[in-house]
Amino acid sequence: MNKLSKIIITIATLLAVFTASACYVAPDDVDAYPCTYRKLDAYSTTPGYYLTKYVDPSETVDNVTVGGQLNGLNIVGVGDLSFRRSQNIAKVTLTDTILYIGNGAFANSDVAVVNLGKNVCEIRDIAFSGCEYLASINLQNTSITAVNGGTFQNCTALTSITIPSGVTYIGEYAFAGCTALKTVYLPRTVTTLEVSCFKSLYVSSNGSCQIRYEGSKAEWEAITKRVGESYDDNTAGEPLYWYGMGELLYDVQFNCAN
Repeated sequence: MNKLSKIIITIATLLAVFTASACYVAPDDVDAYPCTYRKLDAYSTTPGYYLTKYVDPSETVDNVTVGGQLNGLNIVGVGDLSFRRSQNIAKVTLTDTILYIGNGAFANSDVAVVNLGKNVCEIRDIAFSGCEYLASINLQNTSITAVNGGTFQNCTALTSITIPSGVTYIGEYAFAGCTALKTVYLPRTVTTLEVSCFKSLYVSSNGSCQIRYEGSKAEWEAITKRVGESYDDNTAGEPLYWYGMGELLYDVQFNCAN
């Protein structure tokens, strides 16, 4: 094998590794294409770095991995709007160093699969809003205590969601516009359901959308439910129940394990 062939093979190998791990950072590189990072300020209780921007490549990347270390400190966050409107990304994997996902971090992106690390404890407002290709996401290994406002709003491919035990709060419009959502599993730890958190879930008269609650009917009735819009007509002729809290008892099953 001649020298030129070896160089070409080496370059191809490096490119393949880079494509599979698109947010790799060298030890001192806060501008490691296609990602940039910033150090958390001195007032943060957790030292480390967070990703500030993902630069969309010209071709689809199969998997972007975010996490690890930079300058001896953990990469702990996915910053606000950092993946917003990214079109050429199929899957994102967050390592166990990631603690939080910022406001609108993946909003209106084409991401279809997100693997969350076990140490994610906060997913902020509208983090996945408008991710129309996001068909499923596993929250079970996280330690979140809230699904904040608009987190999954208009995720029109999402068909099922299991809220992990320990979550107490579902924010307003958290799942609004998730028109394909068929099943919602709620733990008995939930104490508050905000206005229109399940707005526009499609339910036909046979109850195609089910809310499966881990607790009893008495526990369900004790949950604080903010009242929102209740009903509208679908131009296709099938009723749409706009789930504020007034209609939420329409199709709830009790004592359901996940």
